[in-house]
Amino acid sequence: MDSHYFIGIKVPEDVRKELSRRSESLKQHIDYKQWTHSEDFHITLAFLGASDEKTIHTLIDIINKEKIAINPFMIKLEGIGGFGHPEHPRVLYGDIEKNEPLSALKRKIDNSVRSCGFKVESRPYHPHITLTKRWVGPKSGSLNEILQWTEPKPVSWSCNEFMLFRIELNKAPKYNPIEIWPLG
Repeated sequence: MDSHYFIGIKVPEDVRKELSRRSESLKQHIDYKQWTHSEDFHITLAFLGASDEKTIHTLIDIINKEKIAINPFMIKLEGIGGFGHPEHPRVLYGDIEKNEPLSALKRKIDNSVRSCGFKVESRPYHPHITLTKRWVGPKSGSLNEILQWTEPKPVSWSCNEFMLFRIELNKAPKYNPIEIWPLG
């Protein structure tokens, strides 16, 4: 059976701690079925899905040969957002401010994965860090009230690398980096 993979940016430890704090605060007020493990916080650049080892090694070789020439850049985590209905979104996430270096990295990654036969997402790119999935319901107040009450201050960090992750569904954490590419 083929493993599932994605390319993304791992969140540094201090930001993971802040996201964990935000998640714990939200858990007091809302119910979701699946909360992201703190070690699994990341920004997805390209979801690859199921793939065989040979195709993954070809992708690694392509990215290595391309030597993606993007210098380290700043990432800014802003507020909390959601995908889906505003009062009961299917996903809550830490919202990432779009910036040109992040968008350029995404475009280059898309070109690499497309050249290996992977399908590239057609929807506009919305960089984010998933906090939780699968809405169950509020414990108190409306979701909009809860999000305003828990609205965090922005946090920034320098992105120096991106990674290829293998998804290991029955483990916690479940996203295992198998290749790391430095920026610059």
